[in-house]
Amino acid sequence: MIGKQEVVGRACAGGRCRAGLLPVALLVVLAGCGSSRVAQQKFDKRVAVFPAKGQVTLAGKPLAGAIVTLHPKGTGAEAHALSKPDGSFTLTTYETDDGAAAGEYAVSVVRRSSIKDGHEFVLGPNELPPQFSRAETSPLTIQIAEGSNDLPPIEIAAK
Repeated sequence: MIGKQEVVGRACAGGRCRAGLLPVALLVVLAGCGSSRVAQQKFDKRVAVFPAKGQVTLAGKPLAGAIVTLHPKGTGAEAHALSKPDGSFTLTTYETDDGAAAGEYAVSVVRRSSIKDGHEFVLGPNELPPQFSRAETSPLTIQIAEGSNDLPPIEIAAK
């Protein structure tokens, strides 16, 4: 059993306590409380999202590995997805596969393969027609409704 003298001796060497540690500990505790409060405020600002899934094709064939991004035409958060080998995708806004907020969206689609650059792999250029890569130039739009959404196919014409 450790005596009171030994415990005090560890914290207060030679009769002098390390008072400088108390403000540091207090700051750490307060910083932790503040960051959780900020995280909670961000969580509280989330808008309702609704499940949404679809498929993307290139020249009528499933397009695997494409990044589909929904850009809100009004205010709100973007939703995105990565298409699977069969071209299917499920949208994500806040958490994996949670969906998108109700509203109208411009849709951008890009696909970049990895290429070897020396000893590293980097993203190569976009393989799709350039007009689909930006919300401002893409002719694609999608409407998300409240409830579950099975989206119409997103069709990309060949270059």
